[in-house]
Amino acid sequence: MLSNFFLTDERSISGSAVLSETFRFGIALCAVVGDEIEGYHSVGGSLFTLYQSALGQFDFSPFQTLDTGKRFVAQTLLGVFLLVSIVVLVNLLVAMMADTYTKVQDRSQKEFLCGWSELTWEIHQETNTLPPPFNLIVYALALPYILLRSCQDYANEISKKPAPKMTSVRGKPLPAIIEQRLSMSMPGSIVAMETISPEWICGFCWTVNALRSSYENRM
Repeated sequence: MLSNFFLTDERSISGSAVLSETFRFGIALCAVVGDEIEGYHSVGGSLFTLYQSALGQFDFSPFQTLDTGKRFVAQTLLGVFLLVSIVVLVNLLVAMMADTYTKVQDRSQKEFLCGWSELTWEIHQETNTLPPPFNLIVYALALPYILLRSCQDYANEISKKPAPKMTSVRGKPLPAIIEQRLSMSMPGSIVAMETISPEWICGFCWTVNALRSSYENRM
């Protein structure tokens, strides 16, 4: 299980080799200096000390109290272990990074297509436009509608604009003309009349556009 945990790919160093080398160096140091230096009295203590040394917490000063032969062997074993552990850890890190890069590279095309589809969906939801080149069709169809709408708005503005008001016709004031025509059309009648500002006057009969209301003859 541990070897499968540390194993990253076929080209990397397996975790079983790392563990086996650690056990070997731990047993060797325990056998050489276990009875003289604290930390190497047992195999478990020796493995823990080597683990701390691999993390950078190593010290060669305790070996100075040993004999020349034991000191040389102990320092050599610890130095070789540190060198091997550094190389193995660096290779293991490189192998893990290479394996991760390989996995990402294998699925990069899928990731790209997925990201592109998400971006397209977001743009479509925000703007409600078709993707190119189909958006040109929408613009081509919308141009006549925009022109017709502009013409309609312009026509509405023209129709709402009041016509110029006239205050006299042939030199006579408009109220007098209105009174004269009303009197001629309804002789002998009592007429109540309301006039508003005329908007147009007929050029043929000179009829004034006015608001009028008539009542029955009073008895």
